[in-house]
Amino acid sequence: MTAPETPFADAVDAFLRESPTAFSTPGHKRNPALIGDDPLLAGDAPWHGGADDLRGSQGFRAQAERLAATAFGADLCRFSGNGSTHPNQALCLAVASEREPVIVSRCSHKSVAAGIVLSGARPVWIAPAVDEGRGVALGHPVEAIEAALEAEPGARAILLVEPSWLGVVSHVERIAELAHARGIPLICDQAWAGHFGFHPGVPASALALGADAVAISTHKALTSFTPGAVLLARDTGQLDLGRLDAAFDVLETTSPSASLFASIDRSRALLESRGHELLTAALAHAQLARELIGAIDGVQLLDDGVLAHPSVGARDPLKLIVDVSATLADGIAVDRSLNERGIRLEGADRRTLVPLLTIGDDEARVRRLASALAESIDEHRGSLREAPRIATSWRTRHEQAMTPREAFFAPRERVRFADAVGRVSAELIAPYPPGIPALAPGEVVSADLVAALQGEVASGTRMAGVSDGTLATLFVVV
Repeated sequence: MTAPETPFADAVDAFLRESPTAFSTPGHKRNPALIGDDPLLAGDAPWHGGADDLRGSQGFRAQAERLAATAFGADLCRFSGNGSTHPNQALCLAVASEREPVIVSRCSHKSVAAGIVLSGARPVWIAPAVDEGRGVALGHPVEAIEAALEAEPGARAILLVEPSWLGVVSHVERIAELAHARGIPLICDQAWAGHFGFHPGVPASALALGADAVAISTHKALTSFTPGAVLLARDTGQLDLGRLDAAFDVLETTSPSASLFASIDRSRALLESRGHELLTAALAHAQLARELIGAIDGVQLLDDGVLAHPSVGARDPLKLIVDVSATLADGIAVDRSLNERGIRLEGADRRTLVPLLTIGDDEARVRRLASALAESIDEHRGSLREAPRIATSWRTRHEQAMTPREAFFAPRERVRFADAVGRVSAELIAPYPPGIPALAPGEVVSADLVAALQGEVASGTRMAGVSDGTLATLFVVV
C-alpha cells in the first residue's frame, strides 16, 4: 500500500532540513548558540515564511486539510492549534447571533459556554439521563430534544457532545433527523473520538450518522501535538460553510505553529494507513484492562450494560470509567497515590477515575496501571464513611435569568459565595473533571449548588472558569 500523502508535514521537514537564513519568526532562529540542543525549539517552524512563503502560495495547508476532510468523511476541514475549543467557538459563531435560541447539551465543555458568550445566543439547556447507581451521565433522550424543539421552534441549531467525556453516545442518527426536519444543523463536540469510524469495533463518527459538523481533538485519542484539533463539516445545506470558515478565521491566531499542523497531518496519515491495525490492538488492551481492573474487589466499570438504557446508542469500548464508590476509597486520594507511583490519569473525582486508553498504549502499560490501581485503592479502601455523591455537573438544574453574554458583560460585583444565593452569576464554574459547567453566566445561584460546590472544593476538586478557584467569592450581576 502506498503511504498516504503528508504535504504539510513534508513542507515542514524540508524547511527544517534546508534551514534557510530566515529573517522572519521565530525569534530564536533555531540558533544553537541560543537553544543548545533543545529538540522542541530545534523543531519549531512557522507557517508563513517557514513551511510556506509569506503569501502561502504553495497551498500546503489547504492540501493537507482537503486530505483530512476526505479521510474523516467531511467536505470542509480546518486545522486548529487551540484544541477543540477553537472549532467549538467557531461553530457557535456560525449558527446563531444575539438572543437566538440554540439547543445545547448541559454536558458541553466550557469552550461551548464561552462560544455562546461570544455569539450572544440564548442556550436552551438539555440535561442527559443519569445512571443514579453508577453516578454517571448517559445519553441525551431523543424525546427530551424533541420536546425542546417543540418549545423553541425558532432554535437555530442543536449542539451536543458525542461521545460524552465518559464515552457514551446518544442516538445521533435520530437526533440528526429531528434537526434536519426543522432545517437546522446538528453539531457535535467529538473531541474524544477521533478514532470513531476507523474500525468496526468502535462506533461510527457523528458525521456518518448525520451530524453536520464536529470538532475533534487530534491530540486526545490520536497522535498530534497538544493541542491539535480539526473542525470538520459536511455541505448538507443546514450549515453556512462560508460563515463557518469566516468564524474560524476570525478566532485563529495569525501565528500558527507549522510544526503542530504537521503533526495533525501525520496523525491523519497514520490513521489512514495503520488505523485498523492500531485500533485492533487498542481494543485488545482495553479488554485486558477491563478484566484486570474489574477483578479489583468493589470496583465497577462502565460497560455495555449502559446500551440497554433508551438514551444510549453506543459506547466507546476504549473508554475506561472506573467507579470506586463501593470500596469507600476517596477517588481523589487514590489519584494522588497513583501520581506517587508514576501513574497519571485523565480525570478523577471522589467516586470515578478515568484512565485514558488510546492507540499509544501497550500490554505492559495496561498491566502497570491495573497493578498500581489495585494498590492505591487498597491503600485508601474504607477511608470514607459513605459513598460520594454524584458529581455536581451531572445534577445541575438552574433558572436562567439572562443570556450568558448579557451576564458576562453586565456590571458586576464580587460577593461571598454563600451570599450569592438568589443572585445572577456573572461567571462560569466548571469542576475539573469533567470540565462541564455546573453554573453558567446568567444563571441564578441556588443554595443547593453552593453547598455542593463547596463540598467539591473541600474534597480537592479543581474549579475552572471562575476567578476565585477556592469559591470563597463569586462575581454576580449588579
